[in-house]
This record gives sequence, C-alpha cells and structure tokens, in this order.
Amino acid sequence: MHSKDRTSLGANAPSLVCDAAQREQTKQLATAAAFAIKGDCEHCGGTGYSDQTVRQIVHCFSPSGFGSDWELARVHAAIDSARYVRWTNDITGHDLVVSIDGEPYRFQVKKPARAEDAA
Repeated sequence: MHSKDRTSLGANAPSLVCDAAQREQTKQLATAAAFAIKGDCEHCGGTGYSDQTVRQIVHCFSPSGFGSDWELARVHAAIDSARYVRWTNDITGHDLVVSIDGEPYRFQVKKPARAEDAA
C-alpha cells in the first residue's frame, strides 16, 4: 500500500521529531518565527478581525506548492497532532515539515541549527 508520507519531504526527509519535548521545542521555534499582522489577512482575504486585532502568523507552503499564512495556534495544533514533524534545508527557509492528513506542509521556520546561524 502506497503512503502519501513517502515523499522527499515525508518519510525520506532527515531529522524526525517524535517525542513531546522535541515537539515543544519545535513549537517554540515556530513562535519565534511567527510575524504579527493587524486586521484581515492580505494574502487569503480572511475576514472577521478588526483593524486593531493583532494575530501571530506563520507562512506555509502546501503539498501543491501554494502559500498561505497560518494562525500560530493552528501551527501548534498541527505540530502536536502530526504523524511526523521533520526538518529539511529549504532554500526559502521553510525548513519545518509537518504531516497533516498524510500530506507534507512546509512552514517558514528555520531548522534549529539554521536558527542559531541567523542570530
């Protein structure tokens, strides 16, 4: 049986994150990588926020390559519930790969070693 996780960003990717402590560290790195926006999302047209509402966002590429901004709480939930969380070395800085419904989503969070290099 073929698994969707068997992609270069899935089962063959380096640096598997499994345990709770590693996932917590990954969520901390996602929090550090998040950026703040006010009001509605300019990329996806998300509505329902006042101009004064500040949201923490992390950029993501879907398996099909489309980009979108995710609320930080949603990224944390995905990390907690993912079958796997992996690190890659993506040229765009989307190093965090999270399995969501069997599909690899790449988040703009730098791999821990790269995060240290950027500081």
